[in-house]
This record gives sequence, structure tokens and C-alpha cells, in this order.
Amino acid sequence: MNQFSLTDEKKDFANRVLQLARTELESKSSVIDEQARYPREVIKKFAEFGLFGLAVPKKYGGSGRPLLDICLAIEQVARVDNSAALCVGVNVGGLSPILQGGNEEQKGNYLPRIAKGESIIGVAFTEPEAGSDLGSLRTRAVRRGDHYDINGRKCFISNAGVASGYSLLARTGPGKAGISAFILDADVPGLEIGRIERKMGARGSPTGELIFEDCKIPLEKRLGQEGAGFDLAKGMLRLTRPLIGAQGVGLATGAFEYALEYAREYRERLLSSFDIIQYMLADMAIKTEAARQLVYQAASLVDANHSEASKFSSMVKCFASDVAMEVSTDAIQIFGLRGYSSDYPVGRFMRDAKLFQIYEGTNQIQRVTIAKALLAVPSD
Repeated sequence: MNQFSLTDEKKDFANRVLQLARTELESKSSVIDEQARYPREVIKKFAEFGLFGLAVPKKYGGSGRPLLDICLAIEQVARVDNSAALCVGVNVGGLSPILQGGNEEQKGNYLPRIAKGESIIGVAFTEPEAGSDLGSLRTRAVRRGDHYDINGRKCFISNAGVASGYSLLARTGPGKAGISAFILDADVPGLEIGRIERKMGARGSPTGELIFEDCKIPLEKRLGQEGAGFDLAKGMLRLTRPLIGAQGVGLATGAFEYALEYAREYRERLLSSFDIIQYMLADMAIKTEAARQLVYQAASLVDANHSEASKFSSMVKCFASDVAMEVSTDAIQIFGLRGYSSDYPVGRFMRDAKLFQIYEGTNQIQRVTIAKALLAVPSD
């Protein structure tokens, strides 16, 4: 099994991303969270740095970095602000079906603008009856000559209302083989932005409904052949689940750093329970580092197209998100009642962490996926 290696160049890259995140977000994150505001000025700075072109090949104007590097970048942003990290991660998810299934014309039309941050992209998969189970989606695409009529509803869509386009899944036939993928432009007739969710966390990243009423998508916007959508979605999830793991590691690191600083500063005040707090800090550090190593390993396996990449992607999404939830909760415990106050960031970290255990396939679903992979009969 391939082992990852963090070269000096990768370490320098990660440090530069962390410095960018701290410069642009440390003084703004609490206000962004309180106002549930999409941070356009931060997104612009991220685009200028090149964060939205990390996964875009060089021939289309990106930097064509491997998944390991993208995980490093998202980890550093999440140490400061998870909503901003989510904006970067959703961009990778949204462009993935285009990169996998698009033809040269589609790639040439969309990827350069995405790489520059001129086009914000979203992922339109989830529906009221189809969350972790994409095989149950109901939004229909009926071919009418040179276009498709789309009818249905998507929910909990990241970047709803701010994206200029989405990677869309819709049903063109029965079963998983009847799921097709499309590039959906935000200004297409028949598409309406519905309710924008009022969320407990990740409040700087808008999430909402997309409503389709005889929405007409030209035939040339279909990605691959009819029925290719399910495999394109699986390919996307193999990429994005390690990115969620990286978000979890970054958030856990940020929460741990705040808790460690607090314990050092108020050691005398905490003296009566300091032994317990030391044990908590040790466990937080151990679990965060274990999650980090699993993120890097999973990303490296995806980069190598290893046969166990999908299993490790589910493992890291599950483990790192659980660690993020546990570490952020323990950080609040160390802060005591101060941690329950909005004057300190650890409460925001905990609210954000809960999302990781739910989206892109709940952790319960991940455990089922992992168990199936473990119990599968090896092929000769």
C-alpha cells in the first residue's frame, strides 16, 4: 500500500494556506457566523490565491494538484473557519463530475472559470426522499428532442443562491442505471431557488432548495451518456469524503489549539481539576493526529487509484468527523461555561462539527459501506 509523504513543498504550501486563512478570517469568522453571511470578499481572496483551481488540471487554468494537497489546504482553512473550508470543498465536489464525465467542450467552457473563482459551482444531488441513498432520487429528466425537461426538487444544496452552476443528478430511467448527470446553469428557465435553510452551523455557507418546473436543459449539458450519473456520483464521493475528513481534522486542530491555550493561560484557576484536563488534552491530541494520518493515507490511495481507496474514503469521513465532534465538545468542557458563550469560538466549532457526521452520507451509512467492503469475498 502506498504511503504518503509530506515534502517541504507541501508543508510550505500548507503554511501559506493557513496564513491566508488567518489573515482573511480570524477577525471575521464570528460575524460571518452570527449574520449567516456568505463571505464574498474572502472567496475573492481565496480565488486570487488559487484555492478554487486546486483540482482543475493545468490545461484548463488550474494547478492540477493531487487530492493530498487539496486535503492539506482544506485542513488549514478549517482550523480557522469551517464555512470557508466548506466553500472550497464544495467547489471540488461540483467540478468533479465535469472533470470525470465532461467532454472537451464542456471542460473548456466551465473549468477555466471555476479555476479563477469566476464561477461558483454546487452539487445538486440530495432530495427530500434521497439523502444518503442516491438510488432513491425522484427528480426526473425527460428528453424532448434537443433538450431535457427537468421536474422535481433538490434540498440541502450547498451554494444554493450563490452558485452560477451545479452538477445535477436526475432520473432518466429506472434504477441506478437510470440516473443521469447534467451541468445546470443557475440562470436556466424553470429553475427557482427555494427556501434557504437556517442552520445551527456552517452558517457562512448557504444551503437551500432548488425547484425545477419544466426546467429546460440543452442536450449538450448532459455529462456522458444517459445512465452515467450514479457512477459519476460515486467517483465524486471518493474524492469528497477525504475532504470532509480534512475539514474534520482542521476543525479538531483549531478547537484543540484554543483549549490548549486556555488551559495554559488559566492553569492556576483550573488547578483543582487540572489532572483531568491534562488527560482530556492528551486524548484530543492523540485522536486528532490519528485522524490526520488517516486523511493523508486515504487521499494518497485515491491519488494512486488504489483498489482500497473507496473503503478508506468512507473510513476517514466517518472517523475524522467523529473525532471533530468529540474534540470540539471536549474543548467546550475545558472552557466550562465560557465555552458555552458566543464570546469564544469553540461553540461555533462544535456546531460546525455536527455537519460532518451527516452530509455526504451519514456516518451510519459509512459504517455499512465499510463493513460490506470488509466482508466482500476477495477476487482471484
